[in-house]
Amino acid sequence: MDIARDDKQKCRELWNRFENATISLTAGISLYKAIQANSHIIRLLNLAKPQRIPTTMPRQMSIIREHMDRNLHEIQGLIAELRPKSPNVVD
Repeated sequence: MDIARDDKQKCRELWNRFENATISLTAGISLYKAIQANSHIIRLLNLAKPQRIPTTMPRQMSIIREHMDRNLHEIQGLIAELRPKSPNVVD
């Protein structure tokens, strides 16, 4: 009887570890993608500065960059919430 109970407990612990690792990986991937997108937009903005591009284009790109910055802040907030739940969260 105790062996079955111990097995169930071990299974629960392993499942919790798996869930924590999955959450950590998902959060890390989301943050990585947001940082990549933000870097790409910054690069595009920097390339657009010396060129003669209609003023609407850089303005639209700035709006996109601001949107990405807001999303990055949200993702960082989510990771901060997840960190106590899982020590494996990627920075």
